[in-house]
Amino acid sequence: MVLLRLAHRVIHRCATGRVFVAGVVTALRRTGLAIAVFAVVDLILGNLMSVLPAMTGDLATWQADFALGLPMMAVGMLVVVMAAAMRMALRLHQDQALTI
Repeated sequence: MVLLRLAHRVIHRCATGRVFVAGVVTALRRTGLAIAVFAVVDLILGNLMSVLPAMTGDLATWQADFALGLPMMAVGMLVVVMAAAMRMALRLHQDQALTI
């Protein structure tokens, strides 16, 4: 739900022509971090859900899963890097607007 709200804010600002504003950069950074953190949370929750049957006795053995969602983390970090590049572009745009 949070990702949908952030994406909606970015799309709305792009549609109204307010692309180079600090809010878009912040929303992109938060979206990227949420995507990257979700891979770790998914791994932790997956291990917790798979250990429950072993704790109740339904499974004889249990082995932890250490397969981290690297593609999802890479996409999240790519969005964070894009937000950093947009922040730099925003600073350059403001500097250029001030120097007439």
